[in-house]
Amino acid sequence: MNVAHSLKQDILIYLSKNTFEKSEFKYIYEGFIQNLPEFKSKKYYQKIYHLIREFEELNLLEIDKSGCTYKYSTNADQKKFLSLLEQSYDKNALQNQLLVEYHQKKSELHKIKAELEIFNKYLLLYPKIQEKIASFMNEREYKLLKLESELLAIDIILENIS
Repeated sequence: MNVAHSLKQDILIYLSKNTFEKSEFKYIYEGFIQNLPEFKSKKYYQKIYHLIREFEELNLLEIDKSGCTYKYSTNADQKKFLSLLEQSYDKNALQNQLLVEYHQKKSELHKIKAELEIFNKYLLLYPKIQEKIASFMNEREYKLLKLESELLAIDIILENIS
């Protein structure tokens, strides 16, 4: 999912959970970045401002332009914000992201299987450190199980969003 899409979804979620009454943009912004500090960078300030203005055009927010600073008020209920969130769901981007993750995990899985084969070899070659090698193998087998479970979960998700 690209950053702009993620930002829009996160703002929609934030707005759906908070109600504003004649609040300046800076207070909405501060509350948002307090919840999601990854968007604190100055490069997101303008994007967040434009999204807030876009939500005004969609009648989700109301703007009082009578003073020297604009005042924003919530003009929709939580359901309306969340329905817009569902509309912004980008299925193809999500599938692509899951496929990338799937291939990364699959690659990790093959690497761990190769490591286990090598540990087996060294287990026979170095009986004096057999316990240490066995502990490495147990760690890798646990990681292998987690990766297999993760791959299965990604498969299930991909099958059900197609």
